[in-house]
Amino acid sequence: MTVRSIEAYVRIRSGARTLRCPVGDRLLLPGGPLAQGEEPAAAVVRLAAGQTGLAVVVDELVDVFAAVEGGTHHDRLVFTGTVVGGDPERAVWVPEDGVSGRDAAAPHGPLPARAGVQRFGAYGLVRDPGGRVLLTLIAAGYPGAGSWHLPGGGTDYGEQPRDALVRELAEETAQDSRITALLGTSSGHHPAALGPEGVPVDWHTVRVHFDVFVPSPRTPRVMESPGGSTERAAWFTPGELSGARLSEVAASLVTDLSS
Repeated sequence: MTVRSIEAYVRIRSGARTLRCPVGDRLLLPGGPLAQGEEPAAAVVRLAAGQTGLAVVVDELVDVFAAVEGGTHHDRLVFTGTVVGGDPERAVWVPEDGVSGRDAAAPHGPLPARAGVQRFGAYGLVRDPGGRVLLTLIAAGYPGAGSWHLPGGGTDYGEQPRDALVRELAEETAQDSRITALLGTSSGHHPAALGPEGVPVDWHTVRVHFDVFVPSPRTPRVMESPGGSTERAAWFTPGELSGARLSEVAASLVTDLSS
């Protein structure tokens, strides 16, 4: 059985200094694993307060990556943040040089035991040179069946989020794509979702969203095996988006395009 952990960290700068937490001989970013059902930005606020004594607000998502350490796959989200209060005497500020980088995002202790299921996925706001948007129709038997969703899906063990999205776009839509920007993240919690055997499962999903460009669009074709979550895929003009039944996540990202 593979072990996975979804984690959120915050990078806070003050002039030429950055906020860190001394853990052994390392200087780590505040943050760590998400609690079951917890939204990533909320986890950052909670963890930073406990680790540094500071109250912070989250500004934006600036990095997402995967790391495999000790047999565990870690999906890591890195946000920027701002200090808005708290106890400054507990804060540790160190010179920025020599301590920045992804290696500073790591759990401060053992991973917590988890009873529910967490799933990490990468999804794209996919457009072509004509401004059309690529969407996928969720198949029957899956949450949100019958609605048009952003193409993408769960990452595999050891797979980077960007690589997972490019793979999913090829499998779900037969498109060759190029990721251009990191847009943000969303999450959902379904404490009694039905699992594959009809048994309720405490299901927690975290998604990262990317801006994606397809330079040479093709007629979409679902290439994955039958029985998957994607029934079909299609290109939509901005004018067609307003009449489509969209998933909540898709609607939140394409609203400005259809106006």
